[in-house]
Amino acid sequence: MFMVYVFKPRNILTVIALLVLLSPLHAQPDLSVHRVRADNWPTVEVYYSLRCNGIFLPTHAQQFQVSEDGIPVQNFTRDCPDTTAIGVGSVALVLDGSASTAGNLNQWIRSAASGFIQNMYAADQAAVLHYNATATLFQQMTSDVTTLINAVNQLQAGGQSATWDALALGVQHVIATGQRPYRAVILVLDGFDNASSSNLNTTVQLARQHNIHIIPISVGGSVPAMDLDLMASQTGGEYYMTTTEAQLHQAFLDAYHFIADGFRECVLRYDASCADGVSHGVRLAVQGVCNGSDEDMRHYTAPPRTGTRDSLLFTLGSVQALAGRPFEVPLAMMTATSGTLHPFIMDIAFFNACMVFDSISIPAASPLSGRQIAAIPSGTRVQLRLDSAVRFTGPTPMLTLHFTAPPRQDSTNCPLTFTGFSSQAGCFDAQHRSAGVAVAVPPEPVITPSGIAYLCAGDSLMLSTSSGFDSYDWSTGSRDTSITVHAPGNYSVTVMDYAGRFGTSPVTVVQARPRPQPRLNHSGIITLCRGGSVVLRTTESYAQYTWSSGLGISAIDVSQPGSYYVRVTDAYGCTAYSDTVVVVISDPVVRLRLSSVPVFCEGDSVEIDAGEGFTNYRWSTGESTRRIVARASGQYHVRVGNAFGCEARSDTVLITVRPRPVANIAGPAPARLCPGDTITLDGGAGFASWEWSTGSGGRFLRVSAPGTYGLRVFDGNGCASMPDSFAVTGIPRPQLGQQDTMALCEGGILRLDAGDGYDSYQWSNGASTRQVAISDTGRYFVRVASGGCQLYSDTVLVLRRTFLPVITASGPLTFCEGDSVVLDGGDHVSWTWSTGARTRYLTVRAEGSYAVSVEDVHGCVGHAAPVDVHVRTNPAPMVRRIGNSSICEGDTVLLALEGDYADWEWSGGERTREIHVTRAGSYHVTVWDENGCQGSSVPEVITVYPLPSVPIITRDGDTLRADAAQAYQWMRDGVDIPGAVQQTLLVRESGAYSVRVYSEHGCTAVSAVLQVTITSLPHAARAFDLRVYPDPTPGLLHVAVEQPAPEAWELRVTNILGQELFQHRAAPALRTVLTVDLATQPPGLYILSVQASSWQEVRRVVKQ
Repeated sequence: MFMVYVFKPRNILTVIALLVLLSPLHAQPDLSVHRVRADNWPTVEVYYSLRCNGIFLPTHAQQFQVSEDGIPVQNFTRDCPDTTAIGVGSVALVLDGSASTAGNLNQWIRSAASGFIQNMYAADQAAVLHYNATATLFQQMTSDVTTLINAVNQLQAGGQSATWDALALGVQHVIATGQRPYRAVILVLDGFDNASSSNLNTTVQLARQHNIHIIPISVGGSVPAMDLDLMASQTGGEYYMTTTEAQLHQAFLDAYHFIADGFRECVLRYDASCADGVSHGVRLAVQGVCNGSDEDMRHYTAPPRTGTRDSLLFTLGSVQALAGRPFEVPLAMMTATSGTLHPFIMDIAFFNACMVFDSISIPAASPLSGRQIAAIPSGTRVQLRLDSAVRFTGPTPMLTLHFTAPPRQDSTNCPLTFTGFSSQAGCFDAQHRSAGVAVAVPPEPVITPSGIAYLCAGDSLMLSTSSGFDSYDWSTGSRDTSITVHAPGNYSVTVMDYAGRFGTSPVTVVQARPRPQPRLNHSGIITLCRGGSVVLRTTESYAQYTWSSGLGISAIDVSQPGSYYVRVTDAYGCTAYSDTVVVVISDPVVRLRLSSVPVFCEGDSVEIDAGEGFTNYRWSTGESTRRIVARASGQYHVRVGNAFGCEARSDTVLITVRPRPVANIAGPAPARLCPGDTITLDGGAGFASWEWSTGSGGRFLRVSAPGTYGLRVFDGNGCASMPDSFAVTGIPRPQLGQQDTMALCEGGILRLDAGDGYDSYQWSNGASTRQVAISDTGRYFVRVASGGCQLYSDTVLVLRRTFLPVITASGPLTFCEGDSVVLDGGDHVSWTWSTGARTRYLTVRAEGSYAVSVEDVHGCVGHAAPVDVHVRTNPAPMVRRIGNSSICEGDTVLLALEGDYADWEWSGGERTREIHVTRAGSYHVTVWDENGCQGSSVPEVITVYPLPSVPIITRDGDTLRADAAQAYQWMRDGVDIPGAVQQTLLVRESGAYSVRVYSEHGCTAVSAVLQVTITSLPHAARAFDLRVYPDPTPGLLHVAVEQPAPEAWELRVTNILGQELFQHRAAPALRTVLTVDLATQPPGLYILSVQASSWQEVRRVVKQ
């Protein structure tokens, strides 16, 4: 038809692949039934479209289903336009020339219509009509582009608007002269009709009959939008609403695409079989397309009924029933043909005296199986309602009516009749055949038990029934009038009367009763204290009790030893015995045992033991243990209790405690001994014996040595006193030192000290003071006097000492920077280094002169000669980097060592002067000079950025789109296209196209080449340019808009649920960049909508 410049895939697989690439996440198919026609009866034509993400999809999916009135249509055909080819057609352009279009609007209409004609192929046809107060055919159907454009340019503005007359004229002209497969009328208007005499509905019906599509294009806001949208929907067209010149051009372009794609509409055809003159619903459903499913429905009216119709015979089966019992009546449909049973209402009447309606059921073989059918009882009538159509074949069961015959005294016959049938659709006449129900009275036997219908274990029960029947058949198999049962169960009897009618008794349930299991509130052996008692009873209640003691009450009070049990009878007469309990009497006895005699000396004690086997003890002292210790005179007893709560009191024991004697030593004061003297100590009179710490046993003790002496005395009862002590002191010899020889430091003084505590001092050098200062060598001693005693010290020899310490080093005194040497001050008492350190060893890392002063064990101080330490400076190598420190994957950076050194090694182990770096990391080189000192260079940190993914180019018509990246450069035939740096590229000429994309770090990747052949005219320039990046985004999203003229626009961002997350209105500007923060939003798909007064675009973005 028209020359198009959109990319058209060559097969359906390409279309599906594009839909998968371009459709947003969670896309669903959109199946729309436009209209249903039955003009060519019995063929029914269903016009529909299937879209995925708004894109027409001429697919023939395997999961395509068609049904009419809920009945599946098995045989149908579908015909869809080939959107991979260019369609040809005949179009009437009906242009508004009323007075309201004067000025710019008239120019807009002529320009847009001319652009439409310029794209026509040689095989296309078009006609031009103008209208104001009247409709005029300016140019008949022709393929001459120049003639058609001349006709468009003659459009003048003036007068009223005979819009519907012009539309009717255009439809009629296309019917008469349109020779191409796709026929349409494009109607352009800017307001309401105010001058037509034609009927709009008649024109629309005429267009429908001849399959002519009406495409209204309105300019401005005051138009009959509802009428325009309705006529487009009824004829399979599209309605475009515009307000600007750009939108008007776009509407003509969209209409052109719509016609070129065969109106993006498929037709489904099938043959119907029943012309009943009523409305029928056609439903289409599709599955397995665009990740989902969809369905839609439209109605059509079949032609009216003509001729004779087949008949349907509904029959009710005659049955026999028993009074008081349920029974069933079958409802069947008798016909030799097949067809569709449409919704109906059926009424059936009956007599309440004979039957009561219960319910209905549908057998599996019925055509009603799986369908909803309502049964509505009302008095003596039940109404059956079918709400959906069903298919049937030949004679078939329909349903079963369930009744109950009420109890009665005599037999009777009752009719069951059809009273009404109605159905609004279908091609069958219904006939009915009623039935009768014969109700008979059955025998009713009753079972009578010989007692309560319960069985204790081992018992039996007799069951009897009425006499006078001809036969008996018990559920046990017995044929007698009574049976004896020994086990629980359900028992019944079936009898036959004289007329051969059978009746079954109600079930008699014989229940088993377990024998009671009485339990006493005590078990085993019960121990009582003498005079105590215990109450025995069962833990559950029973009807009767008989105790082993002869009592017949529920509980007994026992205070005597013996064996006790009870025999109980429950409410069902079942008896049982309890276990036996034994009652015994407990009487504890306690005897006290002493660990020694009850008479002892003060300070000693005796243990009193009450014995084992008791649970508690209460002593007269208040203690509660088994044993107590008695330390004082007095009377002692205990009260004990055993595990049964019984108590007993012990006898009383008498404890006597005798006092101890007191020892007191007498002697001179002060008791001081000179060497060779003695002192006598007195232990006192009046005791039986004395015991001194020296082992002596008399009253007096003679001592000749200083020390502390102890004494214990004993009385006539053998009691010993607490020990007493007496201290005797002596005068010690003076001590001048720990050694016989002492050192006198060169130039120093040695002090000798005789010690404190003496009355006078006399030194060998004539001094008489406690201390003397010695400056000469020789032998020295001292004589002291104290308390009349004289004592001499040992003699000491004083010698002069010369002391010269030496510093030793752990290694060389010259070393590299960073190394060290340890200086040793020697094995002495203390050290003071020139650095202030006070340790023997000094670790030196810095250059300088180091000295030490030391003190030896004699207190002499020496000064060692200083040592000089020298430190060599380490080399500081420089590395020259050739290239950037940040590179892209696959690139190389050269690192080179500058300067001369004895040896070197890189951090990666290389031993060359230069290395080539391709991986990220930190690199340095270590060098050694001729002295063996080493140094390392400042690290070079190399960053390697990954290459962006190889972009994939997708094509939508004449627009190429690359995968999202930071920046783009499009190329044609391997050469950069100047200014082509956006994500999309508008293709204007044929060639081999590729795109180079850039990451945020400047790394690049190049797509595969896409060969593009352009066989049409280029698009008009786009009214705006929208860039959204990065997509996918980790959080921050940038939106850039460029316009040829400043215009305000609004940005909205929503999630897939339609909830608005961001909204901003941008002021008029040629270029605006906004930033949207999605960092707090969850990962997923988001919808971005940008709209101005003259343009709009919707994008999807992915949040990572």
